[in-house]
Parts: sequence; structure tokens; C-alpha cells
Amino acid sequence: MKKIILFAFLGIVLLIAGVYMSYVYVIGIDTGANILLLILALVFLASGVYLLISSGKSDITVLNKGNGKKLDLNVNSFEASLEKNNQLTSKWAKTVEKRDRMKMLEITTAAQANAEE
Repeated sequence: MKKIILFAFLGIVLLIAGVYMSYVYVIGIDTGANILLLILALVFLASGVYLLISSGKSDITVLNKGNGKKLDLNVNSFEASLEKNNQLTSKWAKTVEKRDRMKMLEITTAAQANAEE
């Protein structure tokens, strides 16, 4: 938990520093500000965003949000899944067969229409 808070705080600080450095660069353009200031500002901004994202999506937070379901490796559930999969496969085969028949009917009707003309 301390790591998450530290990353979030450090990310916010880096973002603020990056915005401030880019502001200083934009203000100092007419006086010949160094381009390294802008590069450093972009590095700070990118680091701040990365730290904020990583603290928001930490493993601890993700694990605590879970509902605690465990994977059931029971043989009965495997056989039921296999049976369900076989049923879906057979339904899909029937659907593909009907689609092919419909395409053949379309082709034959188009051929008959062309033959009559």
C-alpha cells in the first residue's frame, strides 16, 4: 500500500515538474532557452504518467478486486465443457452447410436468369 501511495505522489510531483519546466521553456523561447529543458520536461511528464498508471493498476489492487473464484479443474466440468463444445461445433457445421446450399441456389438462379435472357 505504501508503494502505491509513493508511486502516485511521485507521479503527481513529476507531472507538475514537467508542466512547470515546459512552461519555463515556452516562456524562454524568445530569449534562447535550451532545448534540453523541453526534453527533460517531456521525460518528467512521461515518467509521471507511467508512475500514475502503474500505481493505479498495481497487482495488489487487481487481486483485491477479484471475487475469489477459483478455477475448477473437476473432470465433470471438463466433460460438460467438451460436450457443450461438441454441440456448438455440430450446430456450426449445420449452419455452414445451409450457407453453402444458399450460395448454390443463388448461383443456379443467376445462371437460369442469364440462360433465359
